[in-house]
Amino acid sequence: MRDDSAFDLFWEYCLTLQKELQVNDPVLERPHKRPRRYEDGAADAHFHDDPKTYYRAIYFQCIDAAISTISHRFQQKDYSVYANLDQLLVKTCMKMDYSVEYKTVTQFYGSDFCEPDLKTQLEVLGSMEIKIHKDSLTFSDIHRHFQSMPSSQVLYLNQVALVIKFVLLMPATNAVSERSASALRRIKTYLRTMTQQRVNNIMVLHIHKHLTDSVNQKEILNEFITSNDDRRKHFGLFE
Repeated sequence: MRDDSAFDLFWEYCLTLQKELQVNDPVLERPHKRPRRYEDGAADAHFHDDPKTYYRAIYFQCIDAAISTISHRFQQKDYSVYANLDQLLVKTCMKMDYSVEYKTVTQFYGSDFCEPDLKTQLEVLGSMEIKIHKDSLTFSDIHRHFQSMPSSQVLYLNQVALVIKFVLLMPATNAVSERSASALRRIKTYLRTMTQQRVNNIMVLHIHKHLTDSVNQKEILNEFITSNDDRRKHFGLFE
């Protein structure tokens, strides 16, 4: 992706889109000299000869910025703990060596796990047949398998279930919390005052819209009406 041939393909694709969308040809910005206070050294300022070389520099800057950001994101300590929890279960089910992940998890969480029980239960987990929904086994397959198990079996594998809970409770990103904060700014404004309980209820409905959209509204209305005789007289029941 970060080479001249990749940029040439990208440039040709942009030119094709430009013709389809009927937009102006790419042009160079008017060259202007930087202020003297920003100059460093005695060399003359560099100006690009054509639009392609100008956008080529921008293309590589964007690629470098994306690579740097992604590398920083996946090299954080918190993500390493998250990845070890995930891989501990996956490697166990795939009958691979998980000693490194096991040591990292038990050292980090300490007394949260009972190490002898966890070791035994991981061996039991490795002997289970788990249905794979994609090409390779993933944490979702293990989680789905535990959801289908009776509660007595889950209780028997309580340490493994605790690992699953830690994976589910530890967000890989903070995008959900950021969206929740943005939703709060839209719902609770200076002109729309409400109690904290009402704010909590509305926020739950707003954030989990995929669940609220599937609710049968007539059943909720009928339940609201039948809870009071006066409501039944005024509204009646919805069919």
